[in-house]
Amino acid sequence: MPQEIDIETAFVRHVRRRGYEALKLVLASQRGWPDRTCPLPGGRICYIELKHPDGTGRESAQQRKTRTWLEARGHPVLVTDDLETAKMWFDEQLEIARAL
Repeated sequence: MPQEIDIETAFVRHVRRRGYEALKLVLASQRGWPDRTCPLPGGRICYIELKHPDGTGRESAQQRKTRTWLEARGHPVLVTDDLETAKMWFDEQLEIARAL
């Protein structure tokens, strides 16, 4: 079974093949930030939190609070343990951003 890092690496490759970046931001003063920040056309940004594929990964209370805060400001956030779901979701977000 793949590890969380394997899914994250494959997701980053997927995003880069489309000409974009999936940035890993390390914020010293802010816990709970999503794993990857993806700048999109038109100034849009989407965020993804990747969990371990064995189902043991859970969104922490701080992650949930951060996700809610981002979504309230119009930023799409996905929490998933599935690579294909992550790839399809990113492609959808990219399509939406390009259409605006």
